[in-house]
Amino acid sequence: GVILAFTAVWMAVRTKSLLIGEAADPELIADVRTRAAEVDAIVSVNEVLTLHMGPNFVLLNVSVDFRDELPAGDVEQSIDRLTREIRSAHPDVKRVFMEAECRSAAIADALPEPPSTETP
Repeated sequence: GVILAFTAVWMAVRTKSLLIGEAADPELIADVRTRAAEVDAIVSVNEVLTLHMGPNFVLLNVSVDFRDELPAGDVEQSIDRLTREIRSAHPDVKRVFMEAECRSAAIADALPEPPSTETP
């Protein structure tokens, strides 16, 4: 019984961060930002979000602003190339989602909602 209780506590401590969601290492986020900034098709990196889904499973969501004049095919190729580079450098990154979002919209989304002026 004691061994079972000890094992349960040990497993709970080890997996707690995975159960509630844990961001990836700051080095991973910095590397993704650097790699994305080096892509000619990308004007700016708006946001990089990560989530550990398991011990060796990181989900990555990257919001970037692409050059406006690019055809869709070039955007697709840029996303594919960047995704392959990231997965090659970071094998734990299993899913990569790229969001094409203009910089001004990303900034507006990040701002807090203004307080309501309506009276009840």
